This record gives sequence, structure tokens and C-alpha cells, in this order.
Amino acid sequence: MASSQSVSAMGRGNADLRRCVLCSHGGSCGMWRRGTCGFAHSLGELLPPREVERSYPGVWKDGVDRWYGQHVAKQQRDRIVGYINNAKSWEVPVWAQAFRWFYLDLDIDILPELGWDFGISQDVDALLRCRRSDRRPFDWAIREDGMRLWELLRRRRDALEARAAAFTLPSRITGR
Repeated sequence: MASSQSVSAMGRGNADLRRCVLCSHGGSCGMWRRGTCGFAHSLGELLPPREVERSYPGVWKDGVDRWYGQHVAKQQRDRIVGYINNAKSWEVPVWAQAFRWFYLDLDIDILPELGWDFGISQDVDALLRCRRSDRRPFDWAIREDGMRLWELLRRRRDALEARAAAFTLPSRITGR
């Protein structure tokens, strides 16, 4: 049975939806200091909806801030980018680096050490194994300029492969 829950319901009583969205109050949240806020207060706290027993498709449409490559609304993007910009570099998870790269249109070959797809395919695979339904609960991201996530990731893969090939010495030079 599918249930349609709103983002505002995430921070309240439903334990399956706790910490799916970043708190709009940030560190100044009084409820957080009292331990009663159901929203996340750092990028590392974000969780997907717990959908082992039931699905929450409305939540994915309204916004899950932990990014798996899903399309997000502008207000949600702004909230996530605000948290990214205010975090120390070591507090920014790989998924948030991918989010920033995609939505802020950064250089195609930035952060090659994070892989050509920033681990998105593995994250989605893990997400699907933990859900009641094995169907992906969201649409893939499309930027406002029409660029699709997987098209840009394929371009990134090609650019990173070309970059690696440029640094590889031919065997006739190395003798190997």
C-alpha cells in the first residue's frame, strides 16, 4: 500500500521518514538542541525513507534531500547547496559532491578520484535492495538547461578516460 506523505510530515511522528530532509533552521533549531527535531542537521545525518514495509512515493516527489540522482525542486536545491556551502570540506559526502557538480555545472573532470559516476549507481543499487519495492522511486535529475544526469555522467566518464589515456605512456617507450 502506497502512502503519500509530505515533506512537512517527515520531521514529525513517522519514524520511517525521520532525517530525510535538512532542517530549515540549521544549527539554531531549538527542537534539535532538545533532541525532538525529526529533520537532519548535517549532510551526513540524511537518510532515505525507511520503505521496508511500505512505500512513500509522495515523499520522493516532495523531496528527499539525500541525493541518489533524483530530480529536486529549486527550493530543495537551494537548501542542500546552503548546507554544502556551510559544511567543512571533510563533512561533505561524495553524494553531495556529485550534487554540487551536477546542479552547479562544475567542470566535467573535477574530482576524478570520486569515480566517473560518484558512486551513484552503487548508492541506488543499495537503496533498491532496502525497499519493499525494487522499482526506483524517483525520476532521474534534469537540470534547468535540459541536461540529463546520465548523459552528463557519460560525458564525464569519456573525459576521465581520455585524461587517463593522455597520462599513460605507450609500451614502446616504457618497454613494458
